[in-house]
Amino acid sequence: MRVVIATHNKDKFYELEELLKLDGVEYIPAGVLGVGEIEETGSTFEENAILKAKHVARETGYLSIGDDSGMMLPALDGYPGLISARCAGEDATDEDLRQHILEKMDGVSDRRVSFICALALSRPDDIEYPIVLIGECHGELLEAARGNADEGLQYDSLFYDPSIGKTFAEISKEEKHQRSHRGYAARAMKNYLRAVLRLEGDIYE
Repeated sequence: MRVVIATHNKDKFYELEELLKLDGVEYIPAGVLGVGEIEETGSTFEENAILKAKHVARETGYLSIGDDSGMMLPALDGYPGLISARCAGEDATDEDLRQHILEKMDGVSDRRVSFICALALSRPDDIEYPIVLIGECHGELLEAARGNADEGLQYDSLFYDPSIGKTFAEISKEEKHQRSHRGYAARAMKNYLRAVLRLEGDIYE
């Protein structure tokens, strides 16, 4: 069974591919099938994930998974939220994004932070009713990056998990998958896909 992941971000694709790994399922990034970038016009993570999943399912004829995720800071009224990947500009690097957030939070005592991930699964023959699953994790935003900032996604080296005393950039991929927002959402999605594969996998070969 083929499932298309509606992202052009290779790091996000590889992370989801690993998290969703199932015997009998081949994951393909949308760009490989010629699907262009999808404009994120939704007002929530859920809406953006659904937009991506429905568009890619319609364009490819395969089951498709849309992902939208980001970081929310209560001290900044939920900023950067939906624009987490571009809050420092469309061409910003991961380091630019980290520095932008650190400048915004300079001198702020409330360092609470949440990561949110919405995963939507859409069928090409039933695109109006996608399955949407949400994962969240909560921690503290550090005042400086810790760990390997080049590993993982943009803000991992700033996201401190008090329960283990480390940032997401200081732990193994396996441990991060157990604790991260995307890990929580992906485990729920994997269970759903397992049921789909068992019932009707040959439909989407």
